[in-house]
Amino acid sequence: MGPALEVKDLCRGFGSRRAIENLGFSLGHGEILGLVGPSGAGKTVTLRILSGILEGTSGTASICGISVASGNRKIYEHFGSVAENHPLPGHLNPFEYLQLRACLKKVRDGRREATCALQACGLLRYGKRYRIGQLSHGHRQLVALADAILGRPSLLLLDGLEPRQLPAVLGELPIRPAVLVSGRNAAEMADFCQKTIFLDRGRVVVDEKREQRN
Repeated sequence: MGPALEVKDLCRGFGSRRAIENLGFSLGHGEILGLVGPSGAGKTVTLRILSGILEGTSGTASICGISVASGNRKIYEHFGSVAENHPLPGHLNPFEYLQLRACLKKVRDGRREATCALQACGLLRYGKRYRIGQLSHGHRQLVALADAILGRPSLLLLDGLEPRQLPAVLGELPIRPAVLVSGRNAAEMADFCQKTIFLDRGRVVVDEKREQRN
């Protein structure tokens, strides 16, 4: 089985400015990689390309062997994502929203999967009692994460999520996905990332691999 995510020589330019340049890394199934850097380092651009929101200028990226640039819609079965400032419908409660998303994603037994996602994210008691617009910012992030894990994807692409929320959620999942999570503070991710890539102005400046901790 190939890697969950493979990126080779990925570049993205905006006019004369390079947002990312010759970015390359791979992520095995079940591994967690932290993409770290200051604002403007290229983290969000990278995740938007991998999520299919932006196109790369050059280079390649593939998820579970499917090219991100291929237009093959089966790729969406293999990953879930949380975007920075993830849009959510404030008038629905979390359970209604996840049922709707399960239907759109063609997830089998959407009601049960929505319940499982809420449980994994610690949201069961909020599921039907509150509208999303009534929740705190942190709980809305968890609703977005519950959406991402619907359908049990092989890969999670997470931007703008509080890293400290992840270990408890991943521990609740029956099959652990590979995770690419962005952040500014490497220390916040040190306890649960097997790999860390530090970006500065779109370039990799440090690529670290830690021994996996029990």
